[in-house]
Amino acid sequence: MRTRRIVGLLAVVCFGLMVGYCQGAGEAVNVMQNASFEKAQEGKPVEWGTQKWSGGGEFEYARTGRTGKASVTISSEVGGDIGWMQSVAVKPNTRYRLSGWIKTEGLKPGSGKGALLNIHNLQPSQTPAVSGTKDWTQVSTVFNTGADQQVQINCLFGGWGRSTGKAWYDDISLSAVSDEPQMLYADDSYGRLFAKDPDVVRFKGKYYMYYSMRRGDKGLAVGIAQSDDLVKWAKAGEILPKDDYEKKGLAAPSAIVLAGKVHLFYQTYGNGRKDAICHAVSTDGINFIRNKTNPVFSPTGAWNCGRAIDADVVEHDGKLLLYWATRDPSFKVQMVGVAAAPIDSDYRWKDWEQL
Repeated sequence: MRTRRIVGLLAVVCFGLMVGYCQGAGEAVNVMQNASFEKAQEGKPVEWGTQKWSGGGEFEYARTGRTGKASVTISSEVGGDIGWMQSVAVKPNTRYRLSGWIKTEGLKPGSGKGALLNIHNLQPSQTPAVSGTKDWTQVSTVFNTGADQQVQINCLFGGWGRSTGKAWYDDISLSAVSDEPQMLYADDSYGRLFAKDPDVVRFKGKYYMYYSMRRGDKGLAVGIAQSDDLVKWAKAGEILPKDDYEKKGLAAPSAIVLAGKVHLFYQTYGNGRKDAICHAVSTDGINFIRNKTNPVFSPTGAWNCGRAIDADVVEHDGKLLLYWATRDPSFKVQMVGVAAAPIDSDYRWKDWEQL
């Protein structure tokens, strides 16, 4: 198996397989006050103020939120460069991560950027902006405080220009970034910390991580963990050997969300030249139905050994491309191959064309 990339959403992670090298830095401390806007006095969130730079708009303390029962909103019909703000004490010359969640409705950037978070006195430190009509979306940025011992955090609407529409803000976080590696997840279900070959997708408002797990002397299988924020993970399920072709193990999952379902491509394990790629599909991200034609792919041709492992899938130009690792017939040279199936197929054995 390979140490594979985490698709799209996880930037830097140390996993359980590397527990001997990754010392946990402990949970980051959020220095924002009333970060989820749950505390209020006279209909306003405590510790927070408002500021207008140009144009106009409305500030509202909303009794609904991504978590808890509250959030704050900004709306403008005429266009505004305005924001909720809080001043926070920080350590000088220290890297911090600013993150939060933003929801928008009919937000047009106009001459501004949209809805975002920024550090007022350390411009241009800012998160990506959210616009249009979007459900809760996490945004973040990392910055260095330099000589400053206090920063102003803005839940910004507009930004260097005026925007119209409406935005909600919730769960704002500002925490120091440790230079030490931090192990975010390891599966200890079978007496040893182990989580390898992770692949992550966002599905129905949550993040799902699929990984290889070692079950002691029972061999390898696939574990499933779930997260709201890519930092705090909890085990949510397992995919254990079921049919005869999997009896020695299964591993190295690759996940992709297509048409409201999670499609998982994984390898059989422990069969040498006969290891091949299998497919399963789920409507909830946890319970999977196996393809009736499993294994769905193994390579042909004199140039390879007949084995396919370490699947990765990418949607492209109306097809699903399946990348897989193999070796030459003597098992000395590692190689990569690719196959394709119509994106609207069932990904059965007969649907794949080796390219």
